[in-house]
Amino acid sequence: TASGAIIFDNEAADSFEGQVATNDLLQTALLSVDADGNFQQEGAGGEEKLRTGEWSSARGETAAITSTSSITYTFDGLQDITEIHVYGGWQDGGRARIDVAIDYREAEGEDWIELIPHTTFDPTDEGHTWGRMSILPENGGFLATDVGQMRFTFPSQKAGHAGYNEIDVIPEPASLALMGLGGLLLVRRRRASA
Repeated sequence: TASGAIIFDNEAADSFEGQVATNDLLQTALLSVDADGNFQQEGAGGEEKLRTGEWSSARGETAAITSTSSITYTFDGLQDITEIHVYGGWQDGGRARIDVAIDYREAEGEDWIELIPHTTFDPTDEGHTWGRMSILPENGGFLATDVGQMRFTFPSQKAGHAGYNEIDVIPEPASLALMGLGGLLLVRRRRASA
């Protein structure tokens, strides 16, 4: 379910190195990925580069996404989402515009619920080739709760395809702490059995 009003906090910069999440849901609770479209234009690395937990301007470490492409992420269990950050850009700025729509649903087969409609942010308008589109709940809390799947659609990319560096889907802090604790217990169990 959606939480209410959403705000956008967009930023243009020369780099976002060290600013992306290294433990968001795309790294810790991803069950499957269904990518439809082309994500490897001009030597780009592909969809998997969007969920590494690292920002890079190197072409092979980004995804170059063509118009009308989409990605559906299926999470391991239902998740409560507090923030989403989409990082985009290109070395020369010619393919730098972030152009995305985001939907979610509890389970496959259910109707999609629109989180944000087709929305754009072009960092070159502010003199930079890299940008971050941050989607946040207006009054704190959650963007959406009980999310089993999230779909990112890239409707109309600048010059036919645009560069994207990372997507962060941030869960509620308690879920994040539990995922970290679960990983710690797994490491301790492995050490104990070794």
